[in-house]
Amino acid sequence: GSVDGDAPAAMRYTEIRLDRIAHELLNDLDRETVDFVPNYDET
Repeated sequence: GSVDGDAPAAMRYTEIRLDRIAHELLNDLDRETVDFVPNYDET
């Protein structure tokens, strides 16, 4: 879904594959390496 209430996209539109470098960049997100702050609508 979205903040506008739209239905989620079908799986055929959401399939992706990350490069190795993307895995390295995203690998430590669960270790609180970045200070996250709420966005404009606090989601």
